[in-house]
Amino acid sequence: MRDLLRRSRALLPICAAGAALGVGCDGRVDDDLDRVPPRVVSVSPALPIVPVTTSFEVTFSEVIEPGSIDDDPTSEEVTVILVPRAEVTDTFLSDLRNPPLIESRQAVCVALDARARGDRLDIEPDAPLLPRTAYTLLISSSVRDPAGNPIVDSFGLAAVFRYDFETDAGAPAVADTDLGTALVAPNRRRISVTFNQPVTNVGETTVSFSPPVPLEAVLLDESRTVATLFVAAPQTGCERFTPATTYTLALSDGIVADTGQALLPFAAEFTTGAACDTTPHTLVGAPAAVAGEVTATVAFATNKASTTLVRYGLDGGALDCLGAPCPVAGVPVRAPTPGSSPLAFEHAVAIDGLTVGLTYRAVVSAEDDVGNVASAALTFTTEPLPKLAVNEVMVDPTGTENAGEFIELTNFGDVDIDVSGWRVEVTGNSSCTATLPTPTTIPAGAFLLVVGAAFTPATYGLADDTPMAKSAGNNICGSGLLNDGVQVKVFEPAGRPISTMGKHVRPDEGRSTERLSPDALDVAASFCLSRSDVGPTPGRQNGVTVQGCEP
Repeated sequence: MRDLLRRSRALLPICAAGAALGVGCDGRVDDDLDRVPPRVVSVSPALPIVPVTTSFEVTFSEVIEPGSIDDDPTSEEVTVILVPRAEVTDTFLSDLRNPPLIESRQAVCVALDARARGDRLDIEPDAPLLPRTAYTLLISSSVRDPAGNPIVDSFGLAAVFRYDFETDAGAPAVADTDLGTALVAPNRRRISVTFNQPVTNVGETTVSFSPPVPLEAVLLDESRTVATLFVAAPQTGCERFTPATTYTLALSDGIVADTGQALLPFAAEFTTGAACDTTPHTLVGAPAAVAGEVTATVAFATNKASTTLVRYGLDGGALDCLGAPCPVAGVPVRAPTPGSSPLAFEHAVAIDGLTVGLTYRAVVSAEDDVGNVASAALTFTTEPLPKLAVNEVMVDPTGTENAGEFIELTNFGDVDIDVSGWRVEVTGNSSCTATLPTPTTIPAGAFLLVVGAAFTPATYGLADDTPMAKSAGNNICGSGLLNDGVQVKVFEPAGRPISTMGKHVRPDEGRSTERLSPDALDVAASFCLSRSDVGPTPGRQNGVTVQGCEP
């Protein structure tokens, strides 16, 4: 059968050539010969995001020749391919127009079954696709109608048909719980379950314990990815669970994703301890806030693992979170700070939407796993940030690394800035901090280079008296700046973050990363590599500020 299909396929180009002249396959002129090429009319499902278990139906403007359909990527006549979008290059498309595909491209193709039924092509992958992945469906112009006419594009030219789509997250699954591996206190009140995507129908009918334990409530957070199970209070005593007993927490397939897919089977065993947890829950020290212009981070520590909530408002007014969703939930902290004694669990809750120059009041509440709540109040005032920016970073200089690496800070304001004691934090595969010496001032409109002791100003044609803050070691800090990119942040002594340059640009030997203008936002679009016709610009205006990024 395969040989027969190949022979019929071999005639198609001959028939197609004849069709253009009105000549049939038998050599006779035929005025009634079909000269109209087929087009793709529709693809179903016509959605940008489809289930991982999807199949496709491609409809053409006319009947398609079944013998022109070949879904085998190893075939010399392959015409239908499904492949991760990242693999679709000009070379890949050229392969498809001139099969067979080379072996490395055959390997990335999705195994599928493609069948022509009249004017319809049914395409069904042999297995579920990868979740959250971009794919491309390709149909070669070698797919033809019975008269040998190839499929054409909107311009009437024979062309590969391409359909791009992405898969959803697949069936929902439990990604984590906070049960841990230690014994669970018999008076444990709350248990958190994290899902890999938003879900619905999480409640007492779909969540259960064995042996049975009554639930007071099951709440989903705003993202619908974290469910908190509240175990009902006991009639007497402190135990919600029977001491020294093994339980199974189970979630049923009644829990579903937005796509309607049911939760994958989940069950987790845990064992309770012999006695209730009676350790008081307290805050370790007083809470504090690091306020920016329109944001603040409320930081505090507790003596036990806990969940946190913060309510805030104008000082003297209602703690209504200024109309934003209230209270603000922090990320549950399960592990103590390494080396803390006594144990301290550090929390940080970010607040935004504030107004510069106003005083706010906040109340933090931290609840431990057994239901004890510790709380405290604080006030903070938002203030204008100094007009200072991380303006340029060189991580991969030409020549000796420590002689050419630098971090450039610039004062783009109208007043001098005293940066004595400010911290420059560098993070990458490793982290380090450089503290600016006292006294250090950056005049209005001026620059300061943060460098190691081995930095050589002449590398960039700079004078020896160029304003620099040098570290004691040969490098800026640690073993130097990593060539695979770093993130640089500047903090005031009080902890306020002032400016950040993230890992926005892939490092390139001899080229620095520059900010388009000193007052540009700390986002990827504000940075690019220094211009090749200008080079790095330590201690002076960036080349990209004047001439823009290179294409």
